[in-house]
Amino acid sequence: MWLIQDIGSDDCRARATLNDPNLHQFNNYDLNSTNIYLAGVWEASYIGIGRANVVLDRVPPINMDSTLKKRLLGEARFLRALYYFNLVRMFGDVPLVLQPLSPEMTDEELYPARTDAALVYQNIIADLENAAGSLPEFYTSENKGRATKGASLAVLANVYLHMEEWSLAANYAQQTIDLGVYQLWTDYADNFKEANKNGMESVFEVQFYRNDVTQNSQMVISGLPSIQGYSRPVWRSCFPPKTCWQVLKRETTAMKSLFSTTTGLIHLSPISGNTGTRMLMILMKPVNRVPTSG
Repeated sequence: MWLIQDIGSDDCRARATLNDPNLHQFNNYDLNSTNIYLAGVWEASYIGIGRANVVLDRVPPINMDSTLKKRLLGEARFLRALYYFNLVRMFGDVPLVLQPLSPEMTDEELYPARTDAALVYQNIIADLENAAGSLPEFYTSENKGRATKGASLAVLANVYLHMEEWSLAANYAQQTIDLGVYQLWTDYADNFKEANKNGMESVFEVQFYRNDVTQNSQMVISGLPSIQGYSRPVWRSCFPPKTCWQVLKRETTAMKSLFSTTTGLIHLSPISGNTGTRMLMILMKPVNRVPTSG
């Protein structure tokens, strides 16, 4: 998501020397249906939706702790809503798939018709309201990064902003504030310091490991020398981090060199390594545990 969101903004820019027309389409607001990065977001989103649908279909019959079951179902609804919220904002009408694929994998399942965006928004709202009533207000350190009641309410406020339902947006934003879980840093820059990871402004923050290449949730920067890279098929099953700035500025010298200390911009330029000359791509595989502090 950072690629789509940031390159079209003032936060970073694609250099003219970067020979990747797919990337420059975002920079120039000139997208077409063959853009590989846009297709990758579509694929990764529906993989996540499919996984959430499996959880919502198979967890209810399980004989297990009722509190944990409620939380897991709430997390699945939150993630499904978040995926659809991203999709509907990017593509408008999209297929609304709410059940796992059957063993027969019929044509109707494999090639679903697009659903009116208004109906997609209705399902997003229903999932988030369910999640807000199912999830705890906060987690202790070992579970940081999981969806919470506050995250559900905050996304609901954002959803209603996009729907131009101003009073509802204000209502859910106020509910988020009234939880008493979040505050604003006096200095805005503090929000991006490594020491303040999962800080008091953090509503929903993806977790990842550092300095441990054996973990499945490692941070991967493709195209940099001596850093393990993955091909696009693996990217389809990955979840991107919350912001590229927080990630890049805390890692190796090679990564830090991408930042301009004059303009504050991230420069995407050809980087030669074992994977050849490629654009910088940030990838993250699904988290399966939470790192220790530091």
